[in-house]
Amino acid sequence: MQDRLIRLIIVWLPFAAVTAVIAAEIAALPVLPARVVIHWSVAGEPDGWGPAWGTIGVTAAIGYGTTALFAAFALFDLRSVNERPRPRFVAAMTWFIVGSAVPLLGATLIRQIWRPDAPAGTMMLAALATGVSFASLASTLLPSPLRERAAPEGEDLRQWNATTVAGRYGFQRTITAGLVGALAVATHALAMLEQPAWIVAASLLIVHAAAGPAALVVQVRIDARGLLVRSPIGIPRVSIPLHDIADAGVIEVDPAVEIGKTGWNARSAGPQAGVAIRSGEGIRIRRADGSRFVVATDDAAAGLVVLRAQLAADRAARAHAEQAAARMTPSHPPTERIRP
Repeated sequence: MQDRLIRLIIVWLPFAAVTAVIAAEIAALPVLPARVVIHWSVAGEPDGWGPAWGTIGVTAAIGYGTTALFAAFALFDLRSVNERPRPRFVAAMTWFIVGSAVPLLGATLIRQIWRPDAPAGTMMLAALATGVSFASLASTLLPSPLRERAAPEGEDLRQWNATTVAGRYGFQRTITAGLVGALAVATHALAMLEQPAWIVAASLLIVHAAAGPAALVVQVRIDARGLLVRSPIGIPRVSIPLHDIADAGVIEVDPAVEIGKTGWNARSAGPQAGVAIRSGEGIRIRRADGSRFVVATDDAAAGLVVLRAQLAADRAARAHAEQAAARMTPSHPPTERIRP
């Protein structure tokens, strides 16, 4: 299942996006001028002209070539799994180039139907926004590879990591990707028409691409510092140090019952604080002040083993420190010398 998802995000979807842009360029050929601008300066001013089919060839070379190159790195590398490029990195690089250079070439060519010599500065900024957004979304939608997961093995109870996806992950992922794609099209369309609203569309694009995965994926880590729950982009996040944890246990999580909704509810006044993007197994923590925190996570039993081991080690270390401090403290206060 994971290999199919990697192929979809790294190979088939980029090929489909490049093909769609090339189809739009070919459809615009009959109404384009005989010679079009094919190069712009760093400032966005036209400084090179040529036939329109040349831009189509460049679009195909960059789009298909980039996709094929990074797909080869991800899928046909003969090195061991731990030495290959990470799928998330490959997905981010593929979609940054496909999401920035390919739309830029297509949009600047099509806009020359009514503005042959228009500057391309706005289009460059719009392309940068789509490239960054697509790269961020593609990398976070891929699940963590097995080598990134550190389940306890043998007596090693120092750290435990887990990545949990939403219960309807496939459907929600499709909706998120579709909205990002629609916002990208709107951003370039408004930029082509030189409408200031392209800035609003680009801002919504970036925010949605960054925040969307927070509702789809949750990463949990337990180590000597305590419990950390975060989204793939780092925010939102909840950190509970070991000294603030009184006890913990494994439960069956019903998001509506436990935290009042599906998702993040770390600060609201619901039944209890927590993070639950799906129902099922999870860990419930009782904090030192009596409040509770729940996180729905895969392989919760293994995480609880590590958490209790870390709690025992932390309490033993604090008890030892208190005993050492007590031994260093004089048992009787010094008596004052009486002066005659």
